[in-house]
Order: sequence, then C-alpha cells, then structure tokens
Amino acid sequence: MYIRSVTLKNVKLFREQKFDFLRGHEPRMWTVVLGENGTCKTTLLQAVAMAASGPTIAGRLGASGRGDLLRALRTRRASGEARINAEFAFGLGGHQGYPDENGIPYRRKYPELPEDRPDHPPILHSQLYQMARSDEISGISWYHGKKPRSSSPGPLVALRAQEDIEPFWFVAAYGVDRNLPQSSGVIERIGVQERVQSLFGNHSLSATRWADHFALTENTTLAEAYRETLNAVVLASKDLIPGLTHLDLAIKDASAQRNPVERQRVRERVAAVEQELPIVWMSQGFQSSLAWIADLVGQILQEAQTGVPPKDMEGLVLIDEIDLHLHPLWQVGIVQALKTVFEKLQFVVTTHSPLVITGCEADEVIRLDRVDGEVVQVTTPAPPPRMLSGTELYWNYFELPRLIPNPVGQAIYDYERLARNGARRADEQATLERLTETLSELKQLPEGTVLPRVEPE
Repeated sequence: MYIRSVTLKNVKLFREQKFDFLRGHEPRMWTVVLGENGTCKTTLLQAVAMAASGPTIAGRLGASGRGDLLRALRTRRASGEARINAEFAFGLGGHQGYPDENGIPYRRKYPELPEDRPDHPPILHSQLYQMARSDEISGISWYHGKKPRSSSPGPLVALRAQEDIEPFWFVAAYGVDRNLPQSSGVIERIGVQERVQSLFGNHSLSATRWADHFALTENTTLAEAYRETLNAVVLASKDLIPGLTHLDLAIKDASAQRNPVERQRVRERVAAVEQELPIVWMSQGFQSSLAWIADLVGQILQEAQTGVPPKDMEGLVLIDEIDLHLHPLWQVGIVQALKTVFEKLQFVVTTHSPLVITGCEADEVIRLDRVDGEVVQVTTPAPPPRMLSGTELYWNYFELPRLIPNPVGQAIYDYERLARNGARRADEQATLERLTETLSELKQLPEGTVLPRVEPE
C-alpha cells in the first residue's frame, strides 16, 4: 500500500493543501518533510495514517493520544467540516502473489471488486471528514473508476474490520516515543491500529518482543526467520546502525526469558575492538533505531506468516523525526541505508536535521511554512540536497542565511576580519566600531583591543 497524494482541508493549520508523493505516475519511495516547529509535520503523517486505516480505526486514533486531529478550525477563513482526501496505490508483488509454504501464490484481496482480477493493482481513494460541531469521524473509500455507493462505506472498512490482518495492505507508523520493550512474552494486540498507534501518543512498540512472540506461540519457523531477517536488515548497510555486527534475541532458558537484560544482546565493533553487550546498555540512538526497525520487520512477518526478504517487503512506513537521538554521522547515512535495504517500502518521514536530507533528491523533500496564520507548502526551487555543502543545506532548505549560525559568532568573525584589514574604508571603520561596541557590551571582545582609526576620504 503506497500513498500517491493527500489533501488536507481545515485540519489544524492546513486550510487546504494537497501533497503529492509521485515521481512521474508512480509512487515515490522517499519523502522527507521539513519545517519549523509548529508547521504541522506530524499532523501530515497522522492524516496519512488515518486515511490508510479507514474511518473506524481513524476515529479511535483521532480521539487518542494527542487527540482530536480532525477538529475543524473555526476561524474567519475556515469553517465547516475538516476533511482528508487520500489516494493510494498498491505494490505489484502482492498483486501477483507470493508463494506460500505449499508453493501456491497468495495474492492481495480487493474487497468489493469482482473475482476476475484486474491486470494491474487498482487505485484506492480514501476520504475522512468531521462535520462542524461533531466529534465523530466519518468516511468512505472506493476504487478509482468505481462510483462510491452510499449504502457501503467501502473496501477499507470491510478490510480493516476483520480481526485477522489481510496481507499486502501494509502501513506502519512510528512516533517520537521509540523505545525497546523492557518485558518479554506474547504480544496480545495485533492489528493495523497497533501498527500506527505510536504516532498519536505514548504507545510502547512491540519491537524485539516479536522474537518472544514467535517462539512462545510455537511458531519456530517464523521465530528463526525473524532473527535471520532482522540481522540481515541491520547488517545490510554499515550506515543503518553503525558498528553493529550481530543481534542475539534467542530465548536460552527460563531465567533469560524473564530477564531481557540478560537475553537480548548485541555485538558491536568500535575501531578494532569487538565486544558483546546487553541491548539495554547501548545508546539511546542505537535503541530507538533498533526499536522501530525490529518492530517493522516483526509486523511484516506477522502479516505474511512466513519469511520475507527485505528487498521484497512492500508497504508504507511513516516516521516522525527520523533523526531522533542520532549522532550527525548516523544522520548522514540513514536515508541512503534505508533506500538500499528496503527497495519496495515507501517512507514518509519528518526531520529537523539538514544532514538527513543529504541522501535525498530535490523532489524527495517537502518544505512547510506558516504564512498568514496557515501552513503551506514551500515550492521555491532548490538544488538536490545530496550535492550541497553544509552551509548550502542550511541556506536552501532551512532558510538560515548566515555563514556562521550563531549571531555572536558571526559578529566576532566580522570584527576579526575588519580588524585585520589595515586599509579599511570609512564605512568599514563605522561597522568595526559598531561591532566593537556590541561585543564589548556582550563581554565578547578580547581584552586590550586597540582599533586604529581611518579618517574619511
């Protein structure tokens, strides 16, 4: 399941904005959303997650955590209903089908479509809306070219209402609370809402508990596939989780099962030294990255009920602040590493880091800004970020115009440059004296500074 476009109307500070996630006519596999705090980056991800989940689950999500996402803005400019219109595509692999344990292709089902399957996956429209003075979220979905029926809420409701997960309609979302679980055991709640809940507030990820779940439910084949696949993912690129050489999530005995500190361990290499450590001893950046990656792999295998090579994993993944807790060296490599490992997964992520977008092309970046009280998409052309220097990234994508970000540091730089110039013009002398006064007040001027004067010409 891939997002093609989403239009938000009267959703928080969006009056009416359409966002495209296409390259040509096909879904673009990567989108990074930029913007200052308060430009509704998280809201955009939440809206996509809700539209992909259908109105029933969207109602639960919208009323949970940070709450009331779809409450319409009652201003002079915007009144009436809040609305989300989204358009989704589907992966060809799930459409054609993957062989099950008996070698028989298992294909994606399309509720409310005739049994004779189309040659290509259909396009799905999902619409959510909340009327003025109402707390209820309603919605409808339909396939492109098929007129929606008023008597039916559409295929998404039929699909998401099932207790069992229907394969190949995959969406997962991760908020800023990404921690490894501190307990073990079977995972009780499984479903689409669980996959996206963390984006809407405090919600513990299943993460590495999937190893316990598959083993304790006696699905030994899936347990082994999970350990092998997760190791294959995290070791496929040295930039995904730098330094990691092996993950050990096996249940060794009853005592270790009760104590994940003793059981879940990693091997890492720093310089020429390799050592084995408990996962909970690792840095927060390490743990937060491993948490969502381990959860993603577990969710995909749980849906498929068989091993899935990373290159064949399909679906939509939403991540808020992908740079969370990551050192700049990790930020530089994260996007390209994920592109290399997950060729068919579509990522829509937010970030505040210019280093994250160094792995992006120009069309993979969406920038948001606030204009006259509403959030709009900035469409000013900018060079491909992967080709830019650090200063150029700040200038073109974050609108930080100074060579030196700290204004005091810039003043000191300008002061020293002018002070070293013995042939200053009168205007430069005036600037130097102004900087001298400013830096003296800030107590940033070197002691004993004597400035030669230059008489005006």
